Amino acid sequence: MGRFLDALANRKYNLAEEIHAIEDLSHRRHLGDSIFSYFSYNFLSWHRRNNYVDVNVFLHSTGLNRIIHLSNKGLLVSLDEYLYYSEYILNIVEFVQHSYPNHPMIDPIRNNIMNVLEQINYTVHCDENDDVHIVENDVLISESAEVVGNTYDLGEKIYAYNYRDLAGDLNAKADILCRLYKYYETIETKAKSYGFANLADDISALSNKLDVRHAPTQKQEIVLGTMTKAEIEEWYDELFRLYLSLIILVDYKEKRRDIKDLKSQLG
Repeated sequence: MGRFLDALANRKYNLAEEIHAIEDLSHRRHLGDSIFSYFSYNFLSWHRRNNYVDVNVFLHSTGLNRIIHLSNKGLLVSLDEYLYYSEYILNIVEFVQHSYPNHPMIDPIRNNIMNVLEQINYTVHCDENDDVHIVENDVLISESAEVVGNTYDLGEKIYAYNYRDLAGDLNAKADILCRLYKYYETIETKAKSYGFANLADDISALSNKLDVRHAPTQKQEIVLGTMTKAEIEEWYDELFRLYLSLIILVDYKEKRRDIKDLKSQLG
């Protein structure tokens, strides 16, 4: 039968069962309140409620009730549906924790979700508003965000580019690409001196063709008028990856130079 601990570590997840388990945890009461009941009572104070005034209307209109119903029936739940539900519940937990930090179901809910996300190569990222986003585990994104830091508010924006709610939002993506172009201008000369002239030239050409050197404007729609939104987004995403690749490469060259200097000092 093998080792007991291996059996735990290698457990396969059923997404419908996982949602059902999280629903159970979120409805377990502690001193009269469950995570969900606390959220319901304080729904009007939730900064993400938009113009919803009733939690049941919110759950129905956003499609969450349908996903919960599927899981309760043991029916198939897609990966997108699981991620959508998990983003919702993690944001609820974040909201509850501010006023009820010791609720005993907070950690079990987070741990259950994080265990599944780790297995399917996803992770969570909190933005400056404490909103929780589920994103793919991407070394290129995390490394480049660390390199640029707060320059042009890029550290957070690089993570934000891959948020699920930014899919299809061309203006938001163009704004991030515009910030990346400004950063690119600060390293362009250095990048070419390090031997990355071809990549730098490709980035310059695409940035011009896609008109992302300036904040999104009406003119941009005219320039890109012959392309579908899907085609524009595909090229935006390609340019995004090129920017990040160059940032990482230049950073590597910088670190390599520092390492050489240190080695020469140490003899």
